[in-house]
Amino acid sequence: MIKAPRFLSAVIYHHTVDTAAEKSWSKLLNGERIDQAETEKYDAIVTTDLNLKYQQNLSGRKMFHSAR
Repeated sequence: MIKAPRFLSAVIYHHTVDTAAEKSWSKLLNGERIDQAETEKYDAIVTTDLNLKYQQNLSGRKMFHSAR
């Protein structure tokens, strides 16, 4: 899952791109979104939230996360 604006799907064209809104995850908290993405076997999350690493304990997570 790529949790970022839809326009990124044009740049990351060789991957499946979903947004939190498309997955109906908009009401989930960040930690819940990460849990759900891992449950659904997503490889990565791209977010604009630069504070995510301070808000969530990301150690031990199975997927790649990047804030841009």
